[in-house]
Amino acid sequence: NSVNNGNLQTSQSKKHGISTHKNRVGIYASGETWNKNAFTQIAAVKLMGDFKIDVLPCNDRMKEYANQIGVEICGFKGGVSRSDLAEHLSGNLINLYVTFSECAPLLPLESLSYGIPCLTGPNHHYFEEIPILKQYLVVNEPDNPVEIAHKALIAIDRREEIIELYNAWALDNDITSKKTVELFLTG
Repeated sequence: NSVNNGNLQTSQSKKHGISTHKNRVGIYASGETWNKNAFTQIAAVKLMGDFKIDVLPCNDRMKEYANQIGVEICGFKGGVSRSDLAEHLSGNLINLYVTFSECAPLLPLESLSYGIPCLTGPNHHYFEEIPILKQYLVVNEPDNPVEIAHKALIAIDRREEIIELYNAWALDNDITSKKTVELFLTG
């Protein structure tokens, strides 16, 4: 996968007037299933300190759990348009998409394209060529809230370096992605 949309970070920020919430963490496209891991990610945010969570979709069980552990959470059950999702993704300090599935997740690439670090699980091939980016963004134990929290705080601290490395990686990835599609189509 690739996010083939130029410099989303600049264009979307100007288009939507997006500002980053300095204390908000996003958890998107997760749910109650074991492979999406939303509850572990909510627990990780609690371990990070005084952060709020923006979750989509968000159900009553997630809200109850966040309330029990003392984390402020907002979100709703329904889906959102692509532009609304972009607004949510780009308005956070960091996004979490630490799942047990998703061998080529698009959401982390979108987040990074907006200039927002996004943690993932170890289930994709992204960042193999840039080990430091893999070290910063890939959580090796997706069911470990301590590791997720630790990596999230590092990613927040190293945000500029991560986005610079991602932008370099994305240029090469776009070329590789186009070649792969062309090869597939031509057989």
